[in-house]
Amino acid sequence: KPSFSRNNSDEESNARLALLSLTRKNPVFIHSIALLDVSGKNILDTFDEHKGQSEGNFAYFIRPLQTGLPYASNILFQDNEASIYFSSPVKTPSGETIGVLRVEYHATVIQSIIRSIDPGNPDTLISLVDTNTYLRAGYTGSDRDELFKSYKDLTDLEVAALQAENRLPPGPKENAIGEPDELTIAGLDNLQQKPFFNTHSESLDSESINTGVFLETQPWVALIRQSTKVYLGPVQEQNRTTILISLILIILSVAAGYLASRILTSPLL
Repeated sequence: KPSFSRNNSDEESNARLALLSLTRKNPVFIHSIALLDVSGKNILDTFDEHKGQSEGNFAYFIRPLQTGLPYASNILFQDNEASIYFSSPVKTPSGETIGVLRVEYHATVIQSIIRSIDPGNPDTLISLVDTNTYLRAGYTGSDRDELFKSYKDLTDLEVAALQAENRLPPGPKENAIGEPDELTIAGLDNLQQKPFFNTHSESLDSESINTGVFLETQPWVALIRQSTKVYLGPVQEQNRTTILISLILIILSVAAGYLASRILTSPLL
């Protein structure tokens, strides 16, 4: 229906109720669900303030129209909020695309997923890293200030460009850059050739062994760090046991030699 006949119609009420029912599937993390027309205009939204705004310049609108397939975005930062968008084309029974269904999640949903698989070992950290910006999308470390910050010491120009694309948090550079870690960046860049690499972890306060797995549908990598104290612990324990056994054997050998010499020399004496 044209917009003037949709307003306050039964169809609009039913569509809104359908969108609201979808938000109840995950009310903690779903921020809003919307219908966008073919121009990108938000014509119906569970978050009333978004209704009427244009979203036609975003990839989550453009890509479903181009490919006819669902789309998942990277983390986008708008109005000091970090969000992830999932979208899918809306088609008529004849196959004509007439709009896009868009779901906006709070990006902290990733943190919730990462926390759910956290082994609970204080000597092991899991991070989900955007390989384009080196942004921590998820992080099990205790320093929550590092979440949504980049491992890379980006230049002011790079920060400004990525902020303009909503790929980094807005504001001063400190909002977007965490503790720079060039060794981690080099390790991630060479992960396919060298699946394990060593760095120093400030969060673990020790040297760490690192590895990672690339996600299939997003340019992200799941990075796992473990303190070398834990990683080498069994080896060090084995070394201590070996040294202790060797010392005991030496002492026994010396004692046995002394006793043997006394036994052999006593008749002569």
